[in-house]
Amino acid sequence: MAIIKHIAMKSGNYTGAIHYLLFQHDEFTQKEIVDEYGVPLLREEYYFDGINCEPYAFDFECSDLNRKFHKNNGKGEIKQHHYIISFDPKDVTECGLNGNKAQALGMEYAKENFPGHQMIVCTHTDGHNKSGNIHVHIVLNSLRKNDVDAKPFMEREIDSKAGYKHHVTPGLLHHLKKSLMDLCHREQLHQVDLLHPPKKRITEKEYYANRRAKEKAGKSGTTKFETQKDYLRKAIEDCAGKSNNEETFRTLLKEKYGITLTISRGRYGYIHPDRGKPVRERMLGTDYEEKHLQEIFEKNEKRTVIEQSARSTSRRIHTILPSAITKKSGLKLVTDLQSCAKAQANHYYARKVRISNLQKMAETIAYAQEHNFDSYDDVERMHENALQSLRTDRKALDSIKEELRDVNEQIHFTGQYLSTKKAYAGLKNTKDKKKYSNEHNADLIKFEASRDYLRKRADGKKLPTLASLKQQKAGLIKRQESLYASMEHKRDAFREIDTMLRNMDAILAIPDGLHRSSYDRTRPAPARPSR
Repeated sequence: MAIIKHIAMKSGNYTGAIHYLLFQHDEFTQKEIVDEYGVPLLREEYYFDGINCEPYAFDFECSDLNRKFHKNNGKGEIKQHHYIISFDPKDVTECGLNGNKAQALGMEYAKENFPGHQMIVCTHTDGHNKSGNIHVHIVLNSLRKNDVDAKPFMEREIDSKAGYKHHVTPGLLHHLKKSLMDLCHREQLHQVDLLHPPKKRITEKEYYANRRAKEKAGKSGTTKFETQKDYLRKAIEDCAGKSNNEETFRTLLKEKYGITLTISRGRYGYIHPDRGKPVRERMLGTDYEEKHLQEIFEKNEKRTVIEQSARSTSRRIHTILPSAITKKSGLKLVTDLQSCAKAQANHYYARKVRISNLQKMAETIAYAQEHNFDSYDDVERMHENALQSLRTDRKALDSIKEELRDVNEQIHFTGQYLSTKKAYAGLKNTKDKKKYSNEHNADLIKFEASRDYLRKRADGKKLPTLASLKQQKAGLIKRQESLYASMEHKRDAFREIDTMLRNMDAILAIPDGLHRSSYDRTRPAPARPSR
């Protein structure tokens, strides 16, 4: 993912910019690294060019231009603008990005978006802290050297005239981000949406604070480190997941983590226990803003209502038949002598069946008395409730299975797209496309199939990542397993009540089939005659 960073500098030391780009510097102190003789060390790999100036004479030419127009003389004036474009480290291994290509993209970007300015463009391939991400530095004199044609993103007429200064506005920054996204999409590089605030915002100051905390923790032999903002984020995530409203959220933050929630101009602020000044919601990210948290509260409230309703239904069922759910009774069905061929043929066997049936009937009556069934209607009503509960779970299970099939399909095509993307990128860069296509035919076919599927699936919307899809699948599997366990529990309860109802029908000589005795039957039972 390529990102762009802007730094406005009031220093008139243009030579310092050249030295920073060409020579090695300490990441924390920003001082030049020198050898044993005090000579600054050149960077191991860099690419250096100039636009509207000689790159190594950038400092002298900028000073001459300032004198010509009598600008950039005041102490408080912004004299330089430094833009940094950082590419994703995966662009090197997966998309073939190298220093030469990054420098060419940086030159194209600078000419298009900062026309008329004196600029130096320098690409470093080592990345911050040896991370390996290629990044491009664009340093420009704030004073424009040449007249240029007006561009659509220029907000003022003088933004295209020589002798006027570079004007940074929210509108321009929005354009620069969109321009970078378009450039990366064209070159098929990894890219994220830069036009919307991040869900978790890590500022440069926090990044370095985190680095220092890690190093300090490592030296002391511990592995735990946490900035104040990290502490706030974890606390907010934990408390928001357990809250149905703002008041509960506020109470949990204070009691569990010692964090005070404040509201100013309709925006949240969080006061750390070791800090007197609140940290505003926008400094933490959109996931910690009031709007997002209110959505979480609403979801939690809906889930609570559903769970309470489910528990209430479960209590009503368990009140009628508590032990049928938790412990099997061992009830057995009464044998129908009319349909038992062996009993019809053998008088002694028939007598044995009658005695056994009497025992089963006695057990059924005792069972009904033990569980406080006052009437036949109670048993019949419980039978219907248990049946409906099973059918509801079955519908929910079918819905989860359908979601799982859909997620598995998305995972398949997303993984196929990512694994064959490199082969397709190679096709665009090769000269002998026919030969390349024959050699990579299978991968190209898979890429096109997955690309077409994902385009159709997106329909103008942002698709989920492979990691989020796998997380979603794990959640569905967990819900499915929970539902299977619940259904098995309810099925045992249904068999208990079904056996008791059948036996009571036999005792009362009610014809079989006048009630729903199997939860697989879908036709409604006929009306039972009044007694």
